[in-house]
Amino acid sequence: MFRTTLLALSTLSLFSTACGDDPTCGPEDGLLNTAEATVGAQTVSYADWRASPNNDCGELNGPVSVTLEATQMGTNRGFTLCFPRPDKLSGSVDITNSELVQVIDAFADLPANCLVSLDRTKPGTGTIAFTGVCSDGTDPAGFAMDMQFDIAVTITCDAGVSDERMAFSSQVVVTATAL
Repeated sequence: MFRTTLLALSTLSLFSTACGDDPTCGPEDGLLNTAEATVGAQTVSYADWRASPNNDCGELNGPVSVTLEATQMGTNRGFTLCFPRPDKLSGSVDITNSELVQVIDAFADLPANCLVSLDRTKPGTGTIAFTGVCSDGTDPAGFAMDMQFDIAVTITCDAGVSDERMAFSSQVVVTATAL
């Protein structure tokens, strides 16, 4: 009996460590793995949202950072975020807080042979909220990400170059991979 109790307590302890105070890992049912962004009057869709512990933007002696990527549907253009402190991915995060979130790349194809690319000289505005994050964003259950932000982009077309904002207002499922 004592051994069974110890085993149950140690299992519960491991589960609590992996998922923090919220024992619900993963996104809620019904969310999609596709999100839309608007660029001026155009809409682009990004699919296959995935997170992996690549340690691309982490701090020395900190947790392994998580890179999040998605691909514009019908193209090979991508959108990339990096989370230096995945251990703090809960609740809402301001997109300008580079200690918690960094916009690495944003590319999209638009009609009329136009290419959208991230303008790193101007800040983004808004927030990203996370639910169901466990094991620092690497739990196989994945997590949900609610994006309510916009970023500065440059649109390069045959006719010239212009500045615009790319706005996300979507909730999406993120597939995660473990270490």
